[in-house]
Amino acid sequence: MRDLYEDGVYVTFQKLQEVYSIPPAHFLKYSAIHIAVNSYWSCGQTEPPTTTLLHAILTQGMARGTITSLYVALLSSNTVSLGALCEKWDADLGLSLTDPQWLQAISQVKLISRNMRLRFTQFNFLHRTYLTPLRIAKMFPAASAVCPAVLFLGLTSNIWCGIVM
Repeated sequence: MRDLYEDGVYVTFQKLQEVYSIPPAHFLKYSAIHIAVNSYWSCGQTEPPTTTLLHAILTQGMARGTITSLYVALLSSNTVSLGALCEKWDADLGLSLTDPQWLQAISQVKLISRNMRLRFTQFNFLHRTYLTPLRIAKMFPAASAVCPAVLFLGLTSNIWCGIVM
């Protein structure tokens, strides 16, 4: 990334060719990287802001204590606010849970089971990143919206999958 910017401005392909002897056949790769950077950072031709983690990676190199500094940078990085997540759950459930109730729900994810796979599923479900069969069927019409648990257990409904048969 550092080589794509000079004085905070995106470097042209011709300049990269001169400096690094890049063959003309790699222009499409350069364009793809340029599009990805623009879509991710939405900063146009100017250099995207350096994050704490990126700064730690660039300054530490392979010096002693690199892992520790990266770990500290990860822990100190800004986390996504749970406000929007809580609002979506409140709207879906028709409830208005307080902040202490949300913090309790989030902290109890690790107490659900000893099985790490189940904990991870619960974490993903709580953070709305778990794709239920119903959500997958909405994205891909050819996929079945029937939950495997409903079929396996012979149930008529499963609240977690959003299926009522």
